[in-house]
Amino acid sequence: MRFSYTTAGTLRVAEKLRECLREPPAWSNHGKLPYHLDACQARVIAQSHKGASVLEIGCGGGQLRSWVKNLGLQYWGSDISAMRVDRYLRAYGGADLFADAHFLPIQEDTIDIVYSAAVTEHLACPVLAFQNVFRALKPGGYFLGNCSFLETWHDASYFHMTPLGVMEVLEATGFG
Repeated sequence: MRFSYTTAGTLRVAEKLRECLREPPAWSNHGKLPYHLDACQARVIAQSHKGASVLEIGCGGGQLRSWVKNLGLQYWGSDISAMRVDRYLRAYGGADLFADAHFLPIQEDTIDIVYSAAVTEHLACPVLAFQNVFRALKPGGYFLGNCSFLETWHDASYFHMTPLGVMEVLEATGFG
């Protein structure tokens, strides 16, 4: 895949950032949530239609799997490696798909929700990975997640983005 970059999107980033930083209502019926999942993300997932597909990129042990399946949704966990997952995390079932987020082997317009927590900083080219997420999502689908913020070093990491950096990458990859 290739991407091009123009400054046209940059002019809208500040406005979009203000819109995105208005935190949506949290889901109050959640009880204890899986590791990294926040109440706003939980609300989006929980309010999806029955049978909706959720792809977790960088799923590690697959800790989100049972929570998603208990909602009546389909879950696929994707990770690049089984070796980097600690033994205790394997109890959750691990990845269903071993793939590099830069080259997701997912058909276009097939996934309702893509979730990724603390993964973006480990991507060598976030733009390419986000393009693949955009390609895999159905129109109107959701891309939920978080990013490491300005850490000096975090276990083989490449990019630690600010909120404006995230907005730029999203704008450059079609999410604008």
